[in-house]
Amino acid sequence: MLDEAAPGKTATQIARRIEEEILARGWPVGELLWSEPELRARSGVSRTVLREAVRLVEHHQVARMRRGPQGGLLVTAPDTGPSIWAMAAYLEFTGVRVADILRVRSLLEPMAAALAAERITEDGILALRKAFDRERPGYAGPMPEERLHARLSELSGNPVLELFVDALDSLTRRYVHLAGRTENLEIGRTSREAHLRHGRILDSVIAGRAAEAEIGVRDHLDGITAWLGRRGALGRPALGLSSTAEHLGSASLAVSVAARMYDDITGAGWPVGTSLGSEAELTDRYQVSRAVLRAAVRLLEQHAIASPRRGRIGGLVVTAPSRQASVDSAALYLAYKGMTTEHARVVREALELGAVRDVVAGGDMPGEPFHTGLAEASGNSVLCLFLGIVGDVMGEADPEEHTAAHHEVTEALRANDTGLALHRLRRHLNSAPRCWS
Repeated sequence: MLDEAAPGKTATQIARRIEEEILARGWPVGELLWSEPELRARSGVSRTVLREAVRLVEHHQVARMRRGPQGGLLVTAPDTGPSIWAMAAYLEFTGVRVADILRVRSLLEPMAAALAAERITEDGILALRKAFDRERPGYAGPMPEERLHARLSELSGNPVLELFVDALDSLTRRYVHLAGRTENLEIGRTSREAHLRHGRILDSVIAGRAAEAEIGVRDHLDGITAWLGRRGALGRPALGLSSTAEHLGSASLAVSVAARMYDDITGAGWPVGTSLGSEAELTDRYQVSRAVLRAAVRLLEQHAIASPRRGRIGGLVVTAPSRQASVDSAALYLAYKGMTTEHARVVREALELGAVRDVVAGGDMPGEPFHTGLAEASGNSVLCLFLGIVGDVMGEADPEEHTAAHHEVTEALRANDTGLALHRLRRHLNSAPRCWS
């Protein structure tokens, strides 16, 4: 039955322990660890609960279970898919504006292009040229199908940038597709223009002209913003991703069903507290077995999208996603990628300096604690989420001796002195890179 909440929580706890142990071992990709009987003996749970835990581990792409006599838990290399789903779920629930997504892209992607230009190798040049050659003008909107932005972020050498840019690019493509769905003539023209802009950016990166690449990306993003603005799409609340499954990195039936259920929830306006139906109703609706449905439900529960409940409003009940699911998933991926404090610091600085400009423009002053308050005062839910993730992975709270520096920044903000506020914040971040909260 769907009201088996305790086994679900147990499965989540076991999955987390497995992931922590793999991380402690240095994430040995390709290594075969424990067999299913060994895992059951270690955890002391039933086969059903253990298999649910393994499905969660597989969803996070930490490991997968290899069946057969030589089977066991095989450590795998994750991609950004699970983290993107977690972030998309939280942001779509909060009603993120497309303008917020594009604003944060403008803070991060020019920096990613500049870093890529500074670090480019011949292998990187080959990868970029292949990506550019695979672009297909005619895609529904001013963004060709091949995700050149994501390729540039990979070449930046900063896994935090790579994750955030990939997530932002995925979300933007959804809105470009919606905004341009019926305008075929203009779609062709804008796609060709985007392809040409990509070509100029590519030339700058390959030649190592970092400043030129940075400006090219900024101009390109301005073009996307203008295109969406002409369609009144910048302030529209997020709808469900049209193809959630593409971001999950798995072809399993349980993942596909979870993606379909998620899209149904977002399409209905995310009705928190509403029951989607009983187990019998859901197995009939999605035409799957109870085992597959339960595995799908555990994935939704992991992201706080829906949860099995007992009582009058029983069955699978829609819940409000928490930011913590995004933080946990991102932290796991970044740990695998070998993120350093410096990787997080440069991204955090770009985001916070951008927040200062938004606070001055909006007029709201940051509350306490300072850094969290600065993000919230920006009014940008994407910026808040990303800074929350960076703050968590940097892992240190804000010491009291930095209160004076915070007051200095706030005073400049109150005086509408953007330049001084930026100077003081940059000085503070350079002197106390791990100051947070």
